[in-house]
Amino acid sequence: MDETKYENEPNGEGGAAQPFTTVLGAVLRTTRVKNGSGLREVGRAIDKHPAIVSNWELGSRTPLSEDVAGVLGALNVVGEDKTRIRNLAAVTTPGVVVTGRQDVPHYLATLIDCEAQAAQVTVWEPLLVPELLWEEDYARETLLAVGHAPERAARLADLQTDRRHLREQPLPITAYLGETALTSRAASDQAMCSQLRSLAQLNTSADEQVTVRVVPFSKITLHPGLASPWAIYSMEKRAIVYLGHVESGTFVDDQDRHYSRAADQLANKALSKEESTKALLSFAAKHALNQLEDRDGPPLASSLAEWTRR
Repeated sequence: MDETKYENEPNGEGGAAQPFTTVLGAVLRTTRVKNGSGLREVGRAIDKHPAIVSNWELGSRTPLSEDVAGVLGALNVVGEDKTRIRNLAAVTTPGVVVTGRQDVPHYLATLIDCEAQAAQVTVWEPLLVPELLWEEDYARETLLAVGHAPERAARLADLQTDRRHLREQPLPITAYLGETALTSRAASDQAMCSQLRSLAQLNTSADEQVTVRVVPFSKITLHPGLASPWAIYSMEKRAIVYLGHVESGTFVDDQDRHYSRAADQLANKALSKEESTKALLSFAAKHALNQLEDRDGPPLASSLAEWTRR
């Protein structure tokens, strides 16, 4: 076995971890854990010290492509997962763009692997409910609304809603959503009612570590980090930012702390957890009333400002 100290392993740019290294490490660790193999077992199979393998998984060191191939062989990884992970290992740019036309999209599989290793996730979604908290009907209808074919929308909805149930331990999530998410017409009133009630239940559940907070329109400033949805995945060694697209996902570093500062702003401007729960339940009730009355228009209260006046 190679007993070289792991501090001397090559690591890209002068030893500084890169975003792709952290993502690749999280994927390798999740794959090994799923396989039921230990660090020593993998190290013996590829003739590397277990500490070296551990540092690859933590994103502290960058494995060579042949090292990744050896790990995949030791873990008997084949098919699309093998292709996806080897593609990650070939990345040399600071950010990682992962595409997703596969049956199980590579960007989603990579995201799920990162979630398995994250200690905390902070999500901002200005227009919709964050994907990480989707219910099945809301997921399917929203995916149809953004242009997916019915069969693919149903498949992706199943994958998205299974995400929270794949983890052995609850993942601490702080989700900020713009008030448009409460009145959006991307989904039916029935799906909206069920989704908003689910968010309120997560907010009050002792078994879940989820905090959902609503951000009023009037509180959203022109901060560059608030222009589009994002999620910050806090890993053991560093944080990675995920930017979702229709058929791909981008993993980047929080350069200049744009996203961290945006999260700080949201924490200061959002409704409290308790007030957010009340708003979620109130708008869920209004969607339910719309459904009973078979209305095609917006909910009875069209904004948080109107809701608070009532």
